[in-house]
Amino acid sequence: MAALYELTDELAAAQRDLTLMPGNEVISDEEYADTLADMLDRQQVKATGVIAYIKSEEAEAAMFKAEADKLLKRAKAASKRAELYRGYLLTQMLKLDHTTAGEGIHTAKIKQGPMRCEIDISGDIPAEYIVTTTTHTADKRAITAAIKRGEKVEGAEMVRGKPSIKLA
Repeated sequence: MAALYELTDELAAAQRDLTLMPGNEVISDEEYADTLADMLDRQQVKATGVIAYIKSEEAEAAMFKAEADKLLKRAKAASKRAELYRGYLLTQMLKLDHTTAGEGIHTAKIKQGPMRCEIDISGDIPAEYIVTTTTHTADKRAITAAIKRGEKVEGAEMVRGKPSIKLA
């Protein structure tokens, strides 16, 4: 069976050829429909099949996403539990002033944290150590509103997005 694009190309060519018939012959709507009926039917059947396939793939993607979301929640919960028990073990080891716990492959050691700079915000930091950052970002909402009000905004314009398909 022909692919949708092949049927569409064939149908478009037939429609063009019938519209531009030699001698500018005018054919009735009935003759036009009869001539293209089989091609239209085949193209419609194929388009319906493509739509059904799209819906099936979207349903499968939704199912996979739902399963992935469930697994992500379980992974997050397991990570939180592990972190809770990690803190619990550290607290118990520190209480006893132990640097190691467990045995064999199930051993834990207390590791000293890295040195880091801590800033006292109530103190005066010399100006040479102060960094000022400024960011500039276009306010798309304000620009859109201005253009919709009929204002001209240099460097901005309203453009139509890509066409899309809505399945019924």
